[in-house]
Amino acid sequence: MGGLDRFIGPGATSAEIALQLVPSVLAAIAAPTYALTLPIAWRACQLGLITLFGFDISGGVLTNATSAAKRWYHRPGQGWQQHLSFVVIHLFHIGVVALFFCGGDWFFFGSVSAYLLIAASLILSVPLYLQRPVSLGLYGVSLIIAVAAAQKDRLYGPA
Repeated sequence: MGGLDRFIGPGATSAEIALQLVPSVLAAIAAPTYALTLPIAWRACQLGLITLFGFDISGGVLTNATSAAKRWYHRPGQGWQQHLSFVVIHLFHIGVVALFFCGGDWFFFGSVSAYLLIAASLILSVPLYLQRPVSLGLYGVSLIIAVAAAQKDRLYGPA
């Protein structure tokens, strides 16, 4: 197995690979392009991170939705510890956002990280056939929280 197989799952079809790469490249172009239309004086490192996150997040979501990745990351020997370790690595993303986009807002880092870890633990605690609907439900809750927080900030200013 090559590095790509170990990352996206062995046996990924050409359609799955294209589905992971094409939208990721488009997101890496669209995210900073959109950011530059906003009345914000972005620093070069922020634009670089926006580009990287556009690629990584869209690619990660799409990769994790493929059958190849599902087979690979849920193969025998991949249990609670391996899945939660994968989630914990992503706390780095939240820290980067807190530091470079939220002015070092460590409440943001702590609350988003706590939600992610609690949600991941809940997902891992239910039977496999319930994990997808539970994860989608928890994702929906996170969107509602994010929209409510954005509206609060818009109406009352940041805390």
